[in-house]
Amino acid sequence: MTWLVLEGAKKIPLTLFEAAEKVDAGAVYLRDHAKLRGDELLPEIQAKVADAIMRLCEKFIAGYPAVLKRAKTQSGKPGYYPKRKPHDSRLNPKKPLASQFNLLRTVNNDVYPAYFTHLGETYVLKIEKKKR
Repeated sequence: MTWLVLEGAKKIPLTLFEAAEKVDAGAVYLRDHAKLRGDELLPEIQAKVADAIMRLCEKFIAGYPAVLKRAKTQSGKPGYYPKRKPHDSRLNPKKPLASQFNLLRTVNNDVYPAYFTHLGETYVLKIEKKKR
């Protein structure tokens, strides 16, 4: 999800599929997506994705067992993103904040906050929305 936001995605695709021995090999039952406006911070992104996942699960339950008969086989090569690590939250102090906003909106202020190094020192930036 985070890597997609960093790539500029406005939709996070979601797939309800059967777990299988091989990665990305199980039958696909349902697909949906979580829509993003582009201003959400990580907790809001996570909430939107969680809501969309719950709707997908509810749709599966409501359509069970008929939904099993409409399963589709996965095709293509499996895709992978690396696990995010603290260094993935590094900002470039020479670039405008606006150009790094997708990175800022996906950081976890407690676990992997945004940071940058300047004049031999490392500085941490935390982001939150102003309450209306």
